[in-house]
Amino acid sequence: MSDVVRNILEQIQKLPEEDRLALEEQLAQLVEAKPSQSKNGQPRYPLRGSIVRYDNPMAPVAEDDWEAVK
Repeated sequence: MSDVVRNILEQIQKLPEEDRLALEEQLAQLVEAKPSQSKNGQPRYPLRGSIVRYDNPMAPVAEDDWEAVK
């Protein structure tokens, strides 16, 4: 165990019980919110929860790049 981790654990042990329980609850929520991992260790759904916004989704894209249009 590294000195940093050991120091953090010592500081946590010095907290009042109420604060330790609150910290434990917050850490548990963080662990539950962790995305599921695939077999290769990569997140299974890396875009899940990301913000999606469509600005005029039916507008033509790169219309000027087509040779036939020129």
